[in-house]
Amino acid sequence: ILKSDRQNREFFRFAFHKDWDDPSLYDVCVNPGKIGIERAAQTIVETARYSELKACNIYALEAIERLSQTKRIEAALLELDFRATGVRVEIPQKGVVHISGILDNQEDKARIPKVIGGIPGVERVDVDVIVVPAGHV
Repeated sequence: ILKSDRQNREFFRFAFHKDWDDPSLYDVCVNPGKIGIERAAQTIVETARYSELKACNIYALEAIERLSQTKRIEAALLELDFRATGVRVEIPQKGVVHISGILDNQEDKARIPKVIGGIPGVERVDVDVIVVPAGHV
């Protein structure tokens, strides 16, 4: 269990750039060691029924979808095998991708919309990339 938790913690940090132990990431934190297993289970079930919590879940799902799409886009950019300095992927709204940063050639810049546009769920690609030839940075 400890090994699995460590691996999950490391993956969480790598994939989401978040600390697994940050309580602000969780809707509810329950310590069954303090209140007992029965009361902990009851608390979780009751809390899951709150309409406010269900509304938060909709936003959480959207955030997870954006994060997942961002990771797919970043993987596609890595597959392009171009040298990028500080290339940033943003998804300001569903279906829209904004790519910004610095590249060392115009050809790579031209390939970005074609590759990213082919990813399912991407409807529009905005490229705000500066081309600075190698050795001029």
